[in-house]
Amino acid sequence: MTYFRSYSKLSTSLILVLLSAFLSGCSKEWFDEKADKQTTVPDKLADFQNLLDNLLTFQQYPVLGEIASDLHYLQDARYEIFPKGASTDAYIWSKTVRHDKVSTWNRSYAKVLTDNVILEGLEKIDTSNPSVAIEWKNIKGQALFNRARVFFELATTYAAAYDKTTAATSPGVVLRQTSDLTTPNERSTLEKTFERILLDLNEAYKLLPQQVSILTRPSKASTAFLLARVHLYMDSYEETLRNINLVLAQNSTLLDFSKIPSIRTTIGRYNTEVLLHSNFVDGAVTSALVERTYLDQYQPGDLRKTVFYRSTLTTGAISFKGNYEAITTNLFNGFATDEAYLIQAECYARLNKIPEAMQVLNTLLKSRWSKSVPYIDLQADTELEALQLVLTERKKELNFRGVRWMDLKRLNKDPRFAQTITRQVLGQTYTLEPNSYKYSFPIPDDVIEQGGISQNSGWEK
Repeated sequence: MTYFRSYSKLSTSLILVLLSAFLSGCSKEWFDEKADKQTTVPDKLADFQNLLDNLLTFQQYPVLGEIASDLHYLQDARYEIFPKGASTDAYIWSKTVRHDKVSTWNRSYAKVLTDNVILEGLEKIDTSNPSVAIEWKNIKGQALFNRARVFFELATTYAAAYDKTTAATSPGVVLRQTSDLTTPNERSTLEKTFERILLDLNEAYKLLPQQVSILTRPSKASTAFLLARVHLYMDSYEETLRNINLVLAQNSTLLDFSKIPSIRTTIGRYNTEVLLHSNFVDGAVTSALVERTYLDQYQPGDLRKTVFYRSTLTTGAISFKGNYEAITTNLFNGFATDEAYLIQAECYARLNKIPEAMQVLNTLLKSRWSKSVPYIDLQADTELEALQLVLTERKKELNFRGVRWMDLKRLNKDPRFAQTITRQVLGQTYTLEPNSYKYSFPIPDDVIEQGGISQNSGWEK
């Protein structure tokens, strides 16, 4: 089992037993026997924090949606290298082989299982000591935040785009809220899924500290950020704006791109824009390239063209390097202030506060601009013009961040922004229509065969 980093013998052995039992569908008797022999169930706050600080569990997020999104491509030779499965099928919006042991599903529910073990264990701890109570609240807030984030990412991957008119009947995700492995797996509705996400996040916000010194741990600001992302996906713009204003009141720092050498291979981990650090690892994304036409969108003076991308001298292939990480094999998909500015600008535009939207957008872009080229403020007269400008900059700023799939799904509901995507792979053309059933990935075959979960419509055999 390579998913977990060993912070302590207790943490590692417990996770291995829980995950093995959960993913194999073993009986409760098997679990009890293994637990008795190999682990001591954690009962100290330090143990729970060790579990939450396990970086390979809680700070790595496999993202099928990023593979399937439209702003990058794989060369045929690279595509052929990868073993055929859920990732390669996501790239062509198809299902050509069985999907077993899918990382996006298994790792996500491993996180949920660990969160539930922590939440249940916390209920047994005496909090009469004030210092213990403070730590207890922080740990509970972290576990609730983590579980909510996983449920949200699962919903944007395996469920249809949120629509309040159909959410009460549309399938959501499995909302496991117990570590009891005998509890049946059942899909909730999309409405219930988002109710649970918001409940967990609102409770986490009350419990977490205002600031954190360790950027892999959530704070009030990063919780408000995730609340803003969720409400944006739900088209709830006033709530989105309220939460993102809380974020920017805490940290509105933007990097000055004129001070970043273009020769840098990454922008760097834990930089001043980062509110919460996490990443995803997938060769199908880290090997991806962008088209020259995409790069041509950046205007003269826009430093993102050279800070975010590099061109190979021999082939001219354009690869991404604008990564808020320390290494090129991992891609940052955490929370940062540049995205917060774009969320705020979009909300102002949608609420017909056009001057405010343009002021926020121009503030962001000026931080990305060369000192040797005069910056001319972007202007808009209508809501549509403002939205078009904001959404264009969102594509240019947040590529390879793990949010594009979410954006495609939510924007496809609006005919003004819906788009058809095509890919050429090995001489064959693949097409993804707006609002296609393919925007909900197929539930893995081994999960379907374990029973209790229905396949997403359109992917049935």
